[in-house]
Amino acid sequence: MKSSSPVAGETILLSNIIKAETSTRQEKSSHAVLLQPIRSRNGENCAADEAFEGSVTKNKQEMLAEAREEAEAIIAKAQSEKEDMEKEMKKARAVLDENIEKAYKNAERKGEAQGFQAGEKKGYETYQATIAEAKDVVAAAREDYRQYMDAAEPAIIDLAMSLTEKILGEKLETENHWIQFVSQALREVKNHTEVDVFIHPERYKETVQQREEWQALLNQERMRFFPEEELEKNGCIIETPYGRLVASLDDQLEVLQTELHELLVKGREP
Repeated sequence: MKSSSPVAGETILLSNIIKAETSTRQEKSSHAVLLQPIRSRNGENCAADEAFEGSVTKNKQEMLAEAREEAEAIIAKAQSEKEDMEKEMKKARAVLDENIEKAYKNAERKGEAQGFQAGEKKGYETYQATIAEAKDVVAAAREDYRQYMDAAEPAIIDLAMSLTEKILGEKLETENHWIQFVSQALREVKNHTEVDVFIHPERYKETVQQREEWQALLNQERMRFFPEEELEKNGCIIETPYGRLVASLDDQLEVLQTELHELLVKGREP
């Protein structure tokens, strides 16, 4: 007896819609997911699940921390340059005030009122010119900082993404982590009694060996596995009568890339 499920053709509310294949089979909706950890009903795999979840979360946090440190260093440098400019402005003002005071005293001492007025005017004009120049320097420093952040953002994200892809890719190369990855994806369709799983041929043998355990764990009546050469090695597609779910390393990395971009945007705010 089949469990209740969405009506045929309904789109499952997840991202990354992909086109359904043209065939005689019923039309299917498609979606991709950001995987969450699965827990075994009998508790046997809890320790392995928690270790895998903790490892992936830790690596993601480390990448975000590295990007955050880089952004904070850039912000600190710009702030330091701004403070230096402000100090120079204060010094310039102090020197000008001192020069004006000296000019006033000299004019007063000599009784040359006309000469004093000319000197005062000249000193004031010099003061105003210096202030304007200092403002231009600060504005230029801010613009340089903005341009630096615009140029640095792709490099920071590329570096973080490269490191993350390497770490996650290496972990998925191990059989245990790959099985956990597929388990998490299957959890998303646990309410469907008929499931077809498409995986890369190199992953077929190690994956199909888990069929009975997954069927019992997720209460699915029929679970079939098919090798698919066009799939990436660290990804899989899961089909039910009502839709298609795509789980891949690229989806994980895309989510991380968005988070890094948001972090850098916040970092460049004044």
